[in-house]
Amino acid sequence: MLISAFAMFFVSCENSNKKQYEVIPDGASVLVKANLGNVINESEIMEVSMVRTALDFLVNTMPKESRDMFREIITDPSKSGINVDEPMVMSVAVYPAEVVVSMAMSDKNRFVEVFEAVADGTGVELVEENGITKVDLGYAGNNELDVAFDSEVLVMVFSESGSADAGYYMTLDKGRQAVNNDKYTDFFASLSDASAFLDFTSIMDAASNRRYMSKDEKALMEMYASYDLSFLMDLDFEDGYSEVATKVFASDEYIKRIEACWMKPDGRFLGFVPYDAVGTLNIATDFGKACEAYPEYMQELLPMIQELGFTEEMLKSFAGDIMFAVLQPEKLGSQELPQMMFAVECKGRDAFDAFIALLADEDSSLVDNDVYALGLNRYYDRSSGEFVSGGYDYYLMYKDDAIFVLPENIYSEVVVDGELKALDRNITDNDCFAALEKPGFVGDFKAIVSLYKDMVTRISPDGKVVLNVLGIFENVEFVMENATETNFRINMVDKDANFLKQIVDEVMAIASSAVMGGF
Repeated sequence: MLISAFAMFFVSCENSNKKQYEVIPDGASVLVKANLGNVINESEIMEVSMVRTALDFLVNTMPKESRDMFREIITDPSKSGINVDEPMVMSVAVYPAEVVVSMAMSDKNRFVEVFEAVADGTGVELVEENGITKVDLGYAGNNELDVAFDSEVLVMVFSESGSADAGYYMTLDKGRQAVNNDKYTDFFASLSDASAFLDFTSIMDAASNRRYMSKDEKALMEMYASYDLSFLMDLDFEDGYSEVATKVFASDEYIKRIEACWMKPDGRFLGFVPYDAVGTLNIATDFGKACEAYPEYMQELLPMIQELGFTEEMLKSFAGDIMFAVLQPEKLGSQELPQMMFAVECKGRDAFDAFIALLADEDSSLVDNDVYALGLNRYYDRSSGEFVSGGYDYYLMYKDDAIFVLPENIYSEVVVDGELKALDRNITDNDCFAALEKPGFVGDFKAIVSLYKDMVTRISPDGKVVLNVLGIFENVEFVMENATETNFRINMVDKDANFLKQIVDEVMAIASSAVMGGF
């Protein structure tokens, strides 16, 4: 653990096909690669006074003869013996569980010197075997943990079976190396701050071996295993934002299925969403094509929708844009509650009529041609602990080949003389929601903070901390680039400073406040 913590702290920057890649075994269920040096540099955490003070305190607890060496390493990580120009790589096999971690070495003799200073008095020793230095942890029997290194690489292995052997991976045959398998090419080539590769098929196989499954569960597992699913995720921290990009790899059959369901929305509903919306989902799909692509799910779904009075043809009539939005609150009695609105394209009105029939026993009434007031003007009053009336209605409407659920105030603005009309100021004018040109979701942190402040008159100290943290974020975006690629992005209010630096600064400010408050 000492070796791992020490080495991981100073690993850094640039990708290349070096020795630390060659020890990673083929067939791993999970691969992780992290340029921790980039993370440390971008966050500027070593410049934070609280961190410097903590490191100085740590160094001062070490033997006097080692203090200068560790102060030198803190100032210049290359003095540790670890190659600070290479990333750390980790592989995980889930059944039986085995973890392999590798880091590049630059100066073996220097690392030995540092290691001996750290391990002094612990009983941990170094043993040379066939040009490999092994760490003798001082206990007999099966090795759950094994650590070894040479002049090129440091390897740590944890094995659930108690047969950890770091030396084995240091001489791994090329045919058993993940770096030589085309499946992992994009993972090893990635230049992101961190990357992860998940082999979903092997994870499903491991889950099958770990626990008992029913016949249906096992059949479902086998079906997904046949798709040869895997995922690549790249994480980057940049000035003003952080982003996670995800890509799906699978069999041609699976890709064909998900492509059948993926559509780009035309944004026809966005003009009805107010400028200051808190969050909006805007996607598109063709349920008819989805039913054809996933007949096995249709068999499960059909009895349920028929029980509600719907048919397969009604389900297939939904094709096109789907929008859901959370809006600023409206006052209901003594309190304010957020509003919501929903719209979906639907060819033909049969599904709408089925909804009306389903609501026949509820408090709903016809107020205009194909417009029903749902009577949802009851709300829970916290002061009395009872449900009371006096709020706004929601309207259910079928118009222009689409089904809408709109709060009363939005309905009155977008339906003019029986025709749909875009709001004069809607989210298409708000740059925050520009990402919705692609299918996905946008949440406006600034609007959320404002909403929370308006809704809560008395904010607790913890609530103020939450608001302070949310206050550094501008918005969050999740967009589907295409059927197999997505991007999740968090944008900051400050566009000039690195995302991580802003997070570190905020965390340190909270920590400092907590420490001072403790006194």
